[in-house]
Amino acid sequence: MKHANRLWARSGFVFGAGLLTLLSAACGGEPGAADASGADSVSQELSACTPQVQPVLLASASSQQAAAFAPKYAIDGVSTTRWSSDKATEQSLVLDLGKVVNVSGLNINWQTAYSKSYTVDTSPDESTWTPFITSGATQAGVQSVTGVAVTRYLRIHSTQATSWGNVSIIDVQVLGTLDSTCANLLKGPWAFSSEDFDPPSFDASTVYSINGNSIAFTYIGKSFTLPGTVSGIHFKQAAPVTLGGHYRLRLDVSNLSGASITLFAANLSGAAGPTDLTPIDGNGSGAIDFDVTSAPGSAPVIELINKPLSAFPGVGLNNFTVKATLTKTN
Repeated sequence: MKHANRLWARSGFVFGAGLLTLLSAACGGEPGAADASGADSVSQELSACTPQVQPVLLASASSQQAAAFAPKYAIDGVSTTRWSSDKATEQSLVLDLGKVVNVSGLNINWQTAYSKSYTVDTSPDESTWTPFITSGATQAGVQSVTGVAVTRYLRIHSTQATSWGNVSIIDVQVLGTLDSTCANLLKGPWAFSSEDFDPPSFDASTVYSINGNSIAFTYIGKSFTLPGTVSGIHFKQAAPVTLGGHYRLRLDVSNLSGASITLFAANLSGAAGPTDLTPIDGNGSGAIDFDVTSAPGSAPVIELINKPLSAFPGVGLNNFTVKATLTKTN
């Protein structure tokens, strides 16, 4: 049995009516009366695209100190209950979200027996685990950690306890969105804009292929170098953004071969451009957030920059495909 070596329990947590209405619409349930007007429908759609607390169907754990500290008490939303493990170097709390969620972070309310070093891992099948957040608590209380993953199962895996010798969580919240409810503002296709390759004679058209909002890159074996930090190959397309809006550009990498890291930057009309490259490890997902604080102009655009990895004396190291999704989150 899948749960034979773990303690488990279903959540008894009850969500507020507003969230239940939203989740019902997100999952294809019957909309409420408020959905009758176009304005309310749009408001509800945009709210669904804002990372929010997602329900946890099931909690299981590597151990429990006693029945009063079962894993179900980490997801019941009650501040006077908690999950507490036995004393051991490694302990885990597994969360089954019941469906695939675009996870953006967790709020973990640690008891005094917090974890000084842990990972948050994802799994498609509750068997094979991949870390996507590495962190550690320094005190009791709520710790917010962020990362981007698309998953049904999450595991908080502690590898270093305090002097108490065990770990204990009062409550954990998973933040995320349901992709099916979030319209992609990018209509595609991407258009090549510019490139920073050396030598100047390098033909950038040999390393990319555009298909709507997806771009396939074939860098392996190509000879080039790149100057600067945020440099590479640039693409643009129209982005219908408005002043005061908060936007998230999600990048999903697939078909990766060669080096396991890909690097991206982006700029959005009316928003301060990121100063750092965003790495994505393996066939994974990453996100870049924007606040449009200046007038974006009459024809706003988004620019995506990929910086390829190369090895001395300048040979490309990986091939991959990236798909972009832009959503409004307020």
